[in-house]
Amino acid sequence: MGNAILFIIGGVVLLIAVVFFFWYRAEQNAYYASLTGRYDIREFIERKPRRPEPEALLIGSIISAVVAVALFVAGIIVLVV
Repeated sequence: MGNAILFIIGGVVLLIAVVFFFWYRAEQNAYYASLTGRYDIREFIERKPRRPEPEALLIGSIISAVVAVALFVAGIIVLVV
């Protein structure tokens, strides 16, 4: 029973990681697509100033994926032991 809970929580956290990653990609693409229509193209080419929100979503997705893998490994350990 304990391993099933770990697998379920790990799956939910992994799903959150995937959602954060695709949200990051959408935010980044929308921002840089909006820059192509502006006259000042320097910001588009140099990608400066960097926006912290998409980077935070990427970091959150990586952390969520690591936690999900740890939960899956803990579930396997509980299943074996």
